[in-house]
Amino acid sequence: MKMIDGGAFADREQDVVIGIDQSLTGFATTVLVPATNGYYTTVFSSKASGVDRLFEIQDHMVSTMALIETFGSTVVHVAMEGYAPAAKFGREKMGECGAAVKLELRRLYGSPVGYPTIVAVSAVKKFTTGSGNAKKNQVMLAVFKKWGVEFASDDMADSYAIARVAAALHTRSVTFAYEQEVLDQLLEHTEWEQRPTHPKRKSSPSRPEKTSSESAPPPPPSPSPQPSATGSTSTGRSRSGRSEPVRSIKRSRRAPSPDPSRP
Repeated sequence: MKMIDGGAFADREQDVVIGIDQSLTGFATTVLVPATNGYYTTVFSSKASGVDRLFEIQDHMVSTMALIETFGSTVVHVAMEGYAPAAKFGREKMGECGAAVKLELRRLYGSPVGYPTIVAVSAVKKFTTGSGNAKKNQVMLAVFKKWGVEFASDDMADSYAIARVAAALHTRSVTFAYEQEVLDQLLEHTEWEQRPTHPKRKSSPSRPEKTSSESAPPPPPSPSPQPSATGSTSTGRSRSGRSEPVRSIKRSRRAPSPDPSRP
């Protein structure tokens, strides 16, 4: 693991935000103090694969979060990079890694903080450089010129930029118009379903779609069945020729049919 201590824990009991770039080859995390701009950035590489690699990534996360707790700091917002939409290889492995991160955050911090804000790759680039098509080296250079922080790893630079996005969301403060444009497109605590302003809950809660039979007005009550010559009753039929459902019998409140087996 590589680490750069930029003074995030110089003071105790600070509000901090976390930026995560969940790369399998270089899992980078930045803890940032919005009030002082102090930061603590790490990048972790595992030599394992499969479940063992996911376990080690989670273990690394727990160690970082334990350090935050040791200094009495409080995590107020977490942001993580979204999946690369154009990736052709390793999508399943990246999905597993993302799930491992989300589950660990949810376990550690509950809601809503444990539900990270997902920041698309292009959004990270635009927030940092002003262009959503910037190259990795351009992002690293912009991090240095804009915030005065230099990284030798693009993963570390990305996690720092993501932490800056989280800080802007928390403080509601930006410097450039393009930064605000990025924030306006983000959905805070992206997968937190209990959010009152969640897109699915802007209007009344969704209801099961009605079938044609439920949405149509109820048919007029059919006449009571009459006993046939053999003593049995005729079966009620709808206009379509099918037997009426049980609920239509309850709505019509018809008298029970006589039992032909009784004398």
